[in-house]
Amino acid sequence: MSNMKNSKFFVQYSGEGFSIRTKIDINGEVKLKSGIVLSGEDLFEYHKQYYRDNAKHFCEYRKQRYQDNHEKFLQYKKQWRFDNPQKVREHRHNQKAKRRGWGVPLPMNSYFKDSHLHHLHIDGDHRTCIYVPVDLHTSMRHAWNSPNTMWEINIEIFKWYYGITINGVIQ
Repeated sequence: MSNMKNSKFFVQYSGEGFSIRTKIDINGEVKLKSGIVLSGEDLFEYHKQYYRDNAKHFCEYRKQRYQDNHEKFLQYKKQWRFDNPQKVREHRHNQKAKRRGWGVPLPMNSYFKDSHLHHLHIDGDHRTCIYVPVDLHTSMRHAWNSPNTMWEINIEIFKWYYGITINGVIQ
């Protein structure tokens, strides 16, 4: 390593999308040599092309790895679901919303214990929603395609959310 400190000079060349760097010591010997280093878009294109050229190899590797570690994968997924119940809940809800064509929900407040996510369906926007207590959400039947029931429950939910009271009682 002491010879590296006594280097004579570096040779470095940078072109568009790549660079070459070489370190030469006092005796003229090459001490550090790096190959062509791709950068930026060229590196991305190189990786894409490499993957296309070796797709069959990658496919076989992934299949074999899955077969060899199938039980580990299952155990990992199970443990992750146990450790992240809120993320699992959100993921399931988002997937259901996508299948319905509602898009990803945009809640007005954050999740709290014993709450349900209620979609407001105002002006045909299915994404706007609010977390409400379970007992309030299940207090009356409602359906997204029934404007009257949605109107009634939305009024009750907004009263709860904004804390509209009459004589100290939430109305």
